[in-house]
Amino acid sequence: MTSVVPRVSGFPPRALANQARNCAEKICVSVGRRVGAWHGSAASSAVAHTPKPQTRQNLRVLNDTGWQAERVVADSIMVRGMYDRCMTKLVFAMFATLAAAQQTRVETGGSGQAKPNSDTVPDVYSIPTQFEKVMIWRFKYDTDLLGGMEKMVKENHIVNAVILSCAGSVRNYQVHQVSNRTLPAKIMIEKDPAAPADIISMNGYITGGKIHAHMTMATPEKAFGGHLHPDTTVFTFAIVTIGVLPDNLDLSRLDQTNYR
Repeated sequence: MTSVVPRVSGFPPRALANQARNCAEKICVSVGRRVGAWHGSAASSAVAHTPKPQTRQNLRVLNDTGWQAERVVADSIMVRGMYDRCMTKLVFAMFATLAAAQQTRVETGGSGQAKPNSDTVPDVYSIPTQFEKVMIWRFKYDTDLLGGMEKMVKENHIVNAVILSCAGSVRNYQVHQVSNRTLPAKIMIEKDPAAPADIISMNGYITGGKIHAHMTMATPEKAFGGHLHPDTTVFTFAIVTIGVLPDNLDLSRLDQTNYR
């Protein structure tokens, strides 16, 4: 299931459409006033000076008056046509902008199998450990957040770690959230290439060199978050703190849905 929620620079589509309509109306009303003022003056003058139709000359004047009225109607139609063409161009421009920057939500399959829980798997278990060191990573403007984290994991030969925190902001984001309640799981991938947000927090794990990070973000309208994906780009900066764990620690089953 796929749904598209248009959004341009933080303005809802209805407000954008109203702005386009108001712009078109101002242009066409201005043109219409000029045309209408000229023909209205001409028609009024002709009608005021039209005598009773008793002679051929009077009939000619009456016909001229009718011609003026026809011209007024024709020009009114022309102005309406200009308005329609103006609105069409503005609507096409609006949807071209929406196509370039729109929020998308795509539901797809997640993990897990539809089978009963096993009695051999405990409801909860503990893994005693301790940090070997703490690392702080700083990301600059326009860096892909997940890509930068993967680069740090590789360069520092990190096998296992806990993601402790993150602060900063993003220019755009892509995350997913679960969207159903029974296994197999489904996920909703939410992407907005034009929505800035503050980073409120991040947590998760690095297991076997693989990053599993969840992030919370906020805008002036809402707080939201989910599983971090590529195409989440740093805005002002981002600071990620991790606690590095021993390499020989077996964390392979922590995020396995089917280990149950």
